[in-house]
Amino acid sequence: MYCANCQCWQHAPSGEWIRDGSQRAVNLMPGMGSQPASLYGALSHPLYNLLFLTVLAGLVAGVLFMFIASWWPTKSRDSKWSLWSGWGDGRLNVPGSVASFLRISFGIIWTFDGMFQLRPDLPGGFVSQVAQPSLQGAPSIVTQLINPLLNLWNTHPIRADVVSGWLQILIGITMIFLNSGRVLQLVLWLSVGWSAVIFVFGNGFGIFYNGASFVTGAPAAILIYGFVSIYLLGLARGAGWTKNPKTLPISVATFLFLGGFLQALPQEGYWGKSLAAMFEGMASANQPGVFSTVIQWASDLARAEPVFTNALFVTLVFASAVCLVIFKKRWAVWLAILVTLLGWWFGQDFGIFSATATDFNSGLPLILVLTAILRGYQADELANSQSGTQLLEAYKTTLAASSLVVACLFGTLLSAVLFFASLFGADSAAIATVDSSGYKYLSPTNAPAFTLTNFDHRIVSLSSIEGSPILLTFLNPLCPGECQTLTREMLTAAKQLGILGSKVKFVVIDVNPSATSVVDTSSYARRFGINRYKNWYVLSGQPGQLKKVWSNYSIQVAKSTDGTVRYTQVFYFIDSLGVESGILQDTANASYSGSYSTLIAQNLKQLL
Repeated sequence: MYCANCQCWQHAPSGEWIRDGSQRAVNLMPGMGSQPASLYGALSHPLYNLLFLTVLAGLVAGVLFMFIASWWPTKSRDSKWSLWSGWGDGRLNVPGSVASFLRISFGIIWTFDGMFQLRPDLPGGFVSQVAQPSLQGAPSIVTQLINPLLNLWNTHPIRADVVSGWLQILIGITMIFLNSGRVLQLVLWLSVGWSAVIFVFGNGFGIFYNGASFVTGAPAAILIYGFVSIYLLGLARGAGWTKNPKTLPISVATFLFLGGFLQALPQEGYWGKSLAAMFEGMASANQPGVFSTVIQWASDLARAEPVFTNALFVTLVFASAVCLVIFKKRWAVWLAILVTLLGWWFGQDFGIFSATATDFNSGLPLILVLTAILRGYQADELANSQSGTQLLEAYKTTLAASSLVVACLFGTLLSAVLFFASLFGADSAAIATVDSSGYKYLSPTNAPAFTLTNFDHRIVSLSSIEGSPILLTFLNPLCPGECQTLTREMLTAAKQLGILGSKVKFVVIDVNPSATSVVDTSSYARRFGINRYKNWYVLSGQPGQLKKVWSNYSIQVAKSTDGTVRYTQVFYFIDSLGVESGILQDTANASYSGSYSTLIAQNLKQLL
């Protein structure tokens, strides 16, 4: 990282240079990030430690629930469960019905989505690889609404990810094993609310990113999840609109029409080279060769005949949408399934092959709803047809299943409590590890000696401050911009250390050849209140002295003709014996300042 008048420029993992604090323009489909898995996988250890804790607590709660429930009087137990878990109401559990199929199938994909959310790459990669690509091209009012939520995720990404994963697993398990009743209805409402959160927070309203179209899954898969939950709630309450046989076909047709309309817009670029480029990207993804080969054929066709290829896709999408509404025929449904499958395959890569994929994209949910239409059953067929014996058998099965639901509920609640409790403490260091190259341990080497002048006119040498851990960095004392972030990171780290902070020496060495006087360094010290602390040093000296120190610590300094100063940004961690312990680079990111402060404090504690 370099600082130009303390306008810091950070080296991105992909190899390009980006300005600190800016949103890097990336033409990625949400969830299909190009960052290497190892970058985000660094958080796998703390992620699975927390996940293990919540799973263990959930299993204990589930076993206790089953044990206690087994001791209740049978009559009282049956009446309570029929009220809360719906054993007396089979409306959503009629074998072969549309409702039963949708409830169980979407319960399964909700559960898988929760598991995808718990991939080791998601805590650190969700914001940059899923959420931010969804916001490309979004109006400022949308980004202003969503960015605070993204920042909230980044303060404690591991705990936020565990809560998100548990919520989806709870929704899925409940939909699979509870056929009706108040618990299921509450969870269905939870799924509607969570779908809305994902639509806004994770998908950026689903239509603003570059290239939003049918082939990318627009307007957003989560809309289908939310609609299915609303449909099931309507069925459970006997809503008249759910009995209309056109409800599902019209809903699917609307989704297809919107996706096809977006793909037909000239500004999305699919009439040019964008479609071929997308297919090429999907073909190069990590997936079985038989899948990528067919996509490569489609890419070659789109590159040779872009207008024809896009017109073919758009026509098929519109035709399938129209046929679904007009014709009550199985062939119309099969046509929609075929078109959806092609989009899911060619443009969405089945939604699961990226390390930061969070769901199956819109392809699978659409196919499931179309399959429900194909079955052709009404939601309330055969309702309440179970015999008394069947109800008893259902109760025995549901008791075990309800214990599983309780386990998921307890795991979700515990993870939520841990997340919200953490908001009152220091930011997690997790996102700092992902954003930069992270803390790197150095082989034990004596730190290069120096003798410079402090802001209070004292002569300070490295040997004179040994005996305590040292945090050493290089800054421009005249810095008016983002380089102030680095100072605040040090101040916040000292605050987090509490009484231990007084045992650490914080050293800033001047890198501005034109601002080397005590007046410059003392002004900097007063600006940040550093002059009040005896363990803080802002050092400068003659140009020759400074150049020698810069060289010894591998600090590159360059001053341009317009007066801007560029220099390497790094924190050195030196132990009490004057031995270099480690370094931390590329931390001048105001969005993650709190996370970097925590990372600094944690590594300083190891030296105390």
